[in-house]
Amino acid sequence: MNGIKKNEVSFYSLIENPIEYIHPEWISKFIELPKDGIQKLIKESNTKRKINKVIRNQLTPSGGTYTLHGSFVYQAIGKLDIIMVCVALLDIRCPDYLFISQYREKIKYFIGEQNLTQLTFYWKNGQSEPNTSPEDIIKHLTRYGVTIFETLFPDDLAWKIAKYYFPKGYTKITLSNSDHISLIIQLNKLLFKNENNTLQKNKIE
Repeated sequence: MNGIKKNEVSFYSLIENPIEYIHPEWISKFIELPKDGIQKLIKESNTKRKINKVIRNQLTPSGGTYTLHGSFVYQAIGKLDIIMVCVALLDIRCPDYLFISQYREKIKYFIGEQNLTQLTFYWKNGQSEPNTSPEDIIKHLTRYGVTIFETLFPDDLAWKIAKYYFPKGYTKITLSNSDHISLIIQLNKLLFKNENNTLQKNKIE
């Protein structure tokens, strides 16, 4: 697989061992498995290997050889989850999410304190009301961010694969910012990886 480096853990692991990294919401797209039997099946090495092969054949382009040169999503893969949460937060423009402590603490833990401080400088006035609880804020922002990326990067090869690592986005949203790509590129340069938020198996429910 040309262009994929083993040190890009998020992306490489998703391709080589997809059954453990694809978000549960997407499993049925690739293979029919009993919901309560997935963990049992993947503990059996032979079965796990066969399932991974079935998913991998569908996940990657035919032939298995391709390049990701020029893919923004691949360049940002190590911070993709943080970028999606941040761009969603800026697009929703709900001040409570950024300034009310119950929400702010959840977001700070996910993206990191330094990133949250940086993000404050990008905040523009907004009066949207909160429509989710502090406990669900990261799930909500992640789904919203996925929807933004799906809208902006539908033909990006890395996104076509990486999106299965995240929960499904919302069916429809109205974007408030007309220049999201420029904003996302700036966030990729600005934001740091967060040690609290490293790659985990099926991490966002």
